[in-house]
Amino acid sequence: MAHEIESLFFVGPTPWHGLGIELKAPPTAEEAIIASGLDWAVATKPVFAQFDGKVIEAPEHRAVVRDRDDRVLGIVGRKYTPLQNRQAFDWFDPVIQTGQASYHTAGSLRDGQIVWVLAQVDGVIEVGGEDVVEKYLLLTNSHDGSRNVQALYTPIRVVCANTLRVAIDGCQTAFRFRHTTSIAERLVEAQKALGIVNDQFGKLGESYRQLARTQVAREKIAEYLLKVFPPNPQAKSDAQKQVVRARVIDLFGGAGRGADLATARGTAWGLYNAVTEYVDHERGLKDQAGAKVIPIGRAAGRLESVWLGDGAKVKERAFIEAVRLAA
Repeated sequence: MAHEIESLFFVGPTPWHGLGIELKAPPTAEEAIIASGLDWAVATKPVFAQFDGKVIEAPEHRAVVRDRDDRVLGIVGRKYTPLQNRQAFDWFDPVIQTGQASYHTAGSLRDGQIVWVLAQVDGVIEVGGEDVVEKYLLLTNSHDGSRNVQALYTPIRVVCANTLRVAIDGCQTAFRFRHTTSIAERLVEAQKALGIVNDQFGKLGESYRQLARTQVAREKIAEYLLKVFPPNPQAKSDAQKQVVRARVIDLFGGAGRGADLATARGTAWGLYNAVTEYVDHERGLKDQAGAKVIPIGRAAGRLESVWLGDGAKVKERAFIEAVRLAA
């Protein structure tokens, strides 16, 4: 499947792919893990190879195997220790128990190779007027050894559901707290963590509002887009990227969702959001003329690209360059 989504639940509007189990209210941890289809575990098993009629063990490697269907999710080193899905929910539980956050969506990509848990944090970032950004924390983990556990800030602009993924203060991880035997201690740690998170979201809000106050001169738009979507030095033509830049200009000029808001019209905030809308909602699709526009690789489905892959890198670059415009 192009979306590479195996299972998920969601609370709120139906996702763009139209898949998953809809829950009417935020679930408990146990409800979430069942609804998301993540109520399974993995174990590492020996790896064997057949060579010249003989079966030989590969002692430096292990296979990560899912208990539900004996599916091999990946081959890893012998020292690899998996993080079980329930441990991921355990990581979030103290935060949820504070009442200041709730499970929003969780699921599995690539037949279980990648799993995620997304929690919505109370409150919003007010950019101005109707332009608000909701606050989320994203925990992702791989069972194929392709990436480490990551905990990320993931703001989402309400008007168009753009995932405004950025690196805050150069820190890719959101927060972490100790697993202790005392529930009281875990709740204290969660309160501290939420304080840190909201402080960082506060700083991010200041940056967003600065972008919204900055009008962008016409000649600066082309310079900005060349930095965000630079030509490929190995490509024979820049035509493909030119199509992309032209589409972003269209979105910025009024075709984009939320482009007519006062905070976005002609501003660095509107230009940044034109890029995020293109990446989140159009990248990998065909333009009106039927030309293919930078397809998302088969190895990274759209959801993974938006949050973690090449799409996320484009959006981080777009944010950094927008901040420079506003400086």
